[in-house]
This record gives sequence, structure tokens and C-alpha cells, in this order.
Amino acid sequence: MRQISAGLAILFIGSMILAQDDGDKIASGLGVGKILPGSFDSLIINGKYKGRQHCLVCEHGLNPAVAVFAREPGEGKDGPLNALLSKLDEVVERHPDESLGAFAIILSPDAKSSANNPDETDAAKLVEEARARDELVKRHSARTEKLKSLVVGCLLPEGPKGYNINPKAEVTVLLYERHKVVANFAFAPGKMSDADVGRIVAAVEKMATGSAAK
Repeated sequence: MRQISAGLAILFIGSMILAQDDGDKIASGLGVGKILPGSFDSLIINGKYKGRQHCLVCEHGLNPAVAVFAREPGEGKDGPLNALLSKLDEVVERHPDESLGAFAIILSPDAKSSANNPDETDAAKLVEEARARDELVKRHSARTEKLKSLVVGCLLPEGPKGYNINPKAEVTVLLYERHKVVANFAFAPGKMSDADVGRIVAAVEKMATGSAAK
């Protein structure tokens, strides 16, 4: 009986571990094979369109590209996101001949503006929106200082229409070419690791080299 009980206990613990692992997984963004639903503008934080509304999907056209949709990480918890953006920037720099592109969209309620919240007419609220937006840009300007090619923009928390960004996902990464999604990575809050960053970068390298071979 003791052996049976011990065996049942092991099975129970194993099932609990599997349940926890499954709970870490999250679905967000367009699935592989789906076509991007359209263009969208965001407030640009760095690069030649800094401080303006601009469409990064339009900028990269049919070329291979990486789109990162990330919610603002808590204070002191932005290491994985910074590492991802830095690594993606390096990959883009290594593949100029393939016209590889990458951009990140920070999802924040502080991204409100007349472009995405045109119905707001209260003067006091408009002033508050502008103040919050300026602070948002200031917070992320430091994140972009060392980036050479990857452009960062800001958008409201729900993300662009039709992109199916899960409100519970902290980071969603879409790899696409000719506007067709070729890979999707999504992470719950605090779950993106250095190993995950490596997997994403490897997938981007594969997309870029595959594009060059066509």
C-alpha cells in the first residue's frame, strides 16, 4: 500500500507541475499563416519619425519584419524586454541585404492622443493626456538610445485593431514576410526568459536567411 501511495503521490506532483507549465503558456497575436489585417499608426519614440504618428508596417512593406507588442514592464523588470530589443536590433544590422526590419510597440494607456482618442474634447483632460504622453515618451527614450535600426512606437493597451493582442500577454512577437505571419511568440507577465529571447532571435535569423535564398 505504501508503494501504491508513493506512486500516486508522484503522479499527483507530476500532474501539478504540468498544470503549472500549461498555465504559463498564453496565446496572443495572429497565428502562423495569417495575413496582417492592415496598417496602423503609432507615436514614434526614436528614429527619423520621432515625435510623429507613423505606420511601421507600411514602412517595411513586403519585406521580412519582426513586430514586438509589449506592455510596460514594472520598475526593475525590464531586463528581458531590453535584451530582446537589443538582440533584434543587432540581427537587423547583420542583414541589410535582406531588408530585414524590426519594430516594437509599447502598449500603454498613456499613449492617448487626438489620433486614437478623437472624441475627447475636455480641455483639462487633453492637457493631462499630453502630460502623460510626454512622460511615456521620456520613460522609453532611454530604452531606445543605443538602438540603431529598431524603431519603437507607442499605442493604446488593446493594440492595433485585428491583431488579436491578448490583454493578459506582456509580450507578443510576430515574425512576418509579405504580410504573412511565419512565427508567433507570446509571454505572460514575467515569463519571457533569456532562453526565449534566444529562440526568437534564432527564428528571425532563419527568416532572414530564408528570405535571402528566395
